[in-house]
Amino acid sequence: MFKQILIIVIIFFSLISCLENFEKLPEKYRSDENLLKQIKPNSKIEYWQIDYVTGFSPDKIFSNGNLNLIKEIQFPKNHNLGGFFTECQPLHCNYRILYIENNKWNFVQDKDELKKFIGKIDNEYEAFLIARINNYDIDSKSNGNGFEKTDYGYKLKVMVYNSCPETKQSFIVTVDKKGKLNKLTDLGYYLQSGDCIIY
Repeated sequence: MFKQILIIVIIFFSLISCLENFEKLPEKYRSDENLLKQIKPNSKIEYWQIDYVTGFSPDKIFSNGNLNLIKEIQFPKNHNLGGFFTECQPLHCNYRILYIENNKWNFVQDKDELKKFIGKIDNEYEAFLIARINNYDIDSKSNGNGFEKTDYGYKLKVMVYNSCPETKQSFIVTVDKKGKLNKLTDLGYYLQSGDCIIY
């Protein structure tokens, strides 16, 4: 009896997910870098830039706003190169955001600060960044890649990836306009290779 109820529940959620009208995030926007470039800061930020930090070398990969302020406002001498979305094992690389507000340099160097910097969710890219902050990934396949605009914000189809054994698990999550994420549905595994991917 329990098994039959479980099968009915699985079929029910599968049918619901089929009826939903998810649009796929284009390939060029799936990277963290391109998602970050689509942020629309809410507070009165006069200038901001994204740095990609490898080891001790920050490289500016994007900037927006009044470039003259960089010359006018002194950059802090003592600052660390910490950031978010850390990668490049066994080396170290990450992203950080620098911005000028009220004639002062500020830094976004962890996921909590990134969420505050994003503020109100203005587009699907910011919604996907909230999912990334919450350790979800975006796949090229539609099982782990989709968005639907709603009255409250966005509904996203995302995935959780594990490299050993290699698995991809699909989820539907919601991100409201304030950036709060809720896990809605676990759609199960759509990849279980049994192999280990070593980086």
